[in-house]
This record gives sequence, structure tokens and C-alpha cells, in this order.
Amino acid sequence: MKLATVKVNGAEKACVCTSLGCVSLERLNQLIGRSWSSDVLALIESGEIEELKEWYCSVGRQELQTMRDELQTYESTEFAPLYRRPRKIWGIGLNYQSHASSLSEKTPTAEPAAS
Repeated sequence: MKLATVKVNGAEKACVCTSLGCVSLERLNQLIGRSWSSDVLALIESGEIEELKEWYCSVGRQELQTMRDELQTYESTEFAPLYRRPRKIWGIGLNYQSHASSLSEKTPTAEPAAS
């Protein structure tokens, strides 16, 4: 099962991606009578992702194959960041001695490195 966030009418929505395309969780909920969160971070934080995974592994994969008319093609899909509130953002660069020396900087000793 692959999850993504896509832009739908200016809003960012969680979707399930298949080899044929994507369907938003909002639309999937309507089609199969579920009420999963339509935001990836909310799906993770609430634990609903496990229920979604169980559905996908049991019958969902096959059900999605029958929903070809509901799938948005990858060519017409505008992807967004998976979720917008990460707890941490890690930058990599000065952490490596060779990068630091090429920039005439000292190798950081603390985590995370700030410049």
C-alpha cells in the first residue's frame, strides 16, 4: 500500500496509490462506507493507518482494481508533501568532515548541526 498527499481543488488530501492511479481517502470513504482521516498525519497519529493497511491487505487491493473510473491518473495528479508538520527537519551537509573542510568550516560535534 502506498500513501501520498495530492492537491484536490486547492486542498491537500491523503490518497491511496495503485499501479493504475490514486484515489483520495475522502472519496474512498464514500465508496466503501468508511470514515478514515483524509490527512496523512492525522491517519498516522490516530492509528487509523493500521486499520487502512488491514483493509488493503485483506480486500482493498482487489476493490481498488475495480474502481478504475475513480482513480486519478498520475499524469493529472499534483502531489504535495506527505504531511506539513514534521517534528524535526534534519539538514545534512556540514555533518561530514569533507563537506565542512571544503567550506572552510569546522566539523560539528553536536546534533543537530546549525550553521
